[in-house]
Amino acid sequence: MDDFFSTCQMVTSRIKQHRQLYQQNEMAVREQLINPILRALGWDPEDPEQVVPHLRLEEGVPDYALMVNSTPTLFLEAKNGNEDVGNHKWINQLMKYAFEQGTQYGVLTNGVVWLLAISFKQGTRSTDRTIWTVDLENETTNTILRKLLMLHRKNISQLDALIKKAQLVEEVWNSILADPIQLGMAISPVVRDLLRDAYPEFDFSLEELQDYLTEKVEALVHYESSDNATPDQDDPLGTENDLRAVSISGKVHSVKYVYDILLITAEWLINQGKLRKTDVPIKIGSKRYLVSERPVHPYNNNPFRGPKKLSNGLFIESAHSRVATIKQAKSLLRHFGYSPEILSIHHN
Repeated sequence: MDDFFSTCQMVTSRIKQHRQLYQQNEMAVREQLINPILRALGWDPEDPEQVVPHLRLEEGVPDYALMVNSTPTLFLEAKNGNEDVGNHKWINQLMKYAFEQGTQYGVLTNGVVWLLAISFKQGTRSTDRTIWTVDLENETTNTILRKLLMLHRKNISQLDALIKKAQLVEEVWNSILADPIQLGMAISPVVRDLLRDAYPEFDFSLEELQDYLTEKVEALVHYESSDNATPDQDDPLGTENDLRAVSISGKVHSVKYVYDILLITAEWLINQGKLRKTDVPIKIGSKRYLVSERPVHPYNNNPFRGPKKLSNGLFIESAHSRVATIKQAKSLLRHFGYSPEILSIHHN
């Protein structure tokens, strides 16, 4: 890992010193920027058992074919430093190579920005197939290491699992950020231990710390950040989201937006004679509402960030990540005495 970090430092230093060269000369990008990174990732560009340059295919000639057991496992396409690797033209070109050979992923890079894309996913455009991008000049060392080390020769056979694990961690992290109470509970033992070490004469209970930290997290994450994007935007399910439908007690409902899972669950309860005005407010912890007569949380009278009006006039908070949305839908069923198992999630 230290060698890889040193290589990345060397490459970024070259970029800064010779930017004009790399913006005009793709061969220099390959030889002086990409090849050192490949070597640090365990791929020897001079070994035809590992790397085949300009492998001729029906769809064209990719710059690099990374080989495992004499079979292309990952195509890498190089561009000069002036090119945007996120351009759909270049992604389409790369995807044609991958699709022809049946490889699942491909990499585009101009030496500075590296992009990993999935070769095919039904119902998506080429520009929606980016798994991640990483900028060697502008991102943290940990981010660079975490992403690029997925492409290490020893990791390439488990690339699919590594990508999925990264996506799951991201989902759970987003769900924690969407639930300040959960985050407050998670960090309160750490804060208590720090306080005990620094101020042993005082006794702090987890309960008082949880309340205090929850308030701080809510203020920081939900209410004081003017740069936060509003999760209430009606964005269709993204390419990393493979949900297509939900069923409750066997009845299937199509899903277009993540929040539909929660709305469908709430409307099903209303049809069962539940979730009436006399049943609300339904809380998420002590300081936020899930369902209420007004789209306002009890904490400082803050408005719902993603209010949706139900058929009976009640409001439900819909601004949750996918993981948190499913969690809240199941908790809503449990609140009214139904098993959460009656809710099933259907994937593509």
